Amino acid sequence: MEMTCENICALYKAQLNSFFTKREINELIALAFFSSNNWNKVDVSLNKYYTLNENEVRFHKQVIGRLKADEPIQYILGQTMFYDLVLNVKPGVLIPRPETEELVDWILESVDDGTSCLDIGTGSGCIALALKSKTKNVNVTAIDSSKEALLIAKENAKNLNLDVNFIEEDIFNPRQIKKKWDFIISNPPYIPEYDKNMMDNNVLNYEPHNALFVKDDTPLIFYKQIAKFSLKQLNKGGAVFFEIHHSMGLKIVELLASLGFVDVELKKDLQQKDRMVKAKLGLF
Repeated sequence: MEMTCENICALYKAQLNSFFTKREINELIALAFFSSNNWNKVDVSLNKYYTLNENEVRFHKQVIGRLKADEPIQYILGQTMFYDLVLNVKPGVLIPRPETEELVDWILESVDDGTSCLDIGTGSGCIALALKSKTKNVNVTAIDSSKEALLIAKENAKNLNLDVNFIEEDIFNPRQIKKKWDFIISNPPYIPEYDKNMMDNNVLNYEPHNALFVKDDTPLIFYKQIAKFSLKQLNKGGAVFFEIHHSMGLKIVELLASLGFVDVELKKDLQQKDRMVKAKLGLF
């Protein structure tokens, strides 16, 4: 039996209505057709009578089956959108979140031509590549302790023709990063383990826990380490930017102030949750 685009869209809705909201299903349909046919949402609507070939039908049925098994759509398709960039992702590499796009927005308000940025814990390279895509004359370096993540990040940089320097480095034992930077940025693991029981299976069963979670008794471990590193590696007047857990904002502000950072700012995301912190290194 032949299937049109309209038939396939109806199949997504019938098969997934007990797993996702209508809005989520429409987003999943759009992502799937972007991957298979390079169509945007308007194209999907305009081509509702388009007849899919066997391979296209098979592709969409497989996507539906894997979605029903709680697998993230980004891993199924092998890609995601971040800051208008198509990025490759796969299991073992954290899927970029919309909140992190808001962090990039905030950073771009401060970054000028000729400045330098270090992204710590780059994962897929999303922050570093987004910054480079908007600021061609900024020097961007990104580090991660995961070889697997760096392979994906470098692949993304090559596909996007963006010049970012990626280095394998453990922030708890840094050996290669000697120079100083104008901006140091990180979206480190920050979700306390006690939050696991409130998280969806598509996160718990598929995404890398070491990129998400921290122990309940040391929730600020990455912030402390990166802040101390930044005290030595930031240029005078430089700034550090963090994405944070919404419940840790005031504690991170206090931590940064206690270490001597100035002009510490706590910023909410679009959901009105504390999500980002910026702090400057004094001029003296």
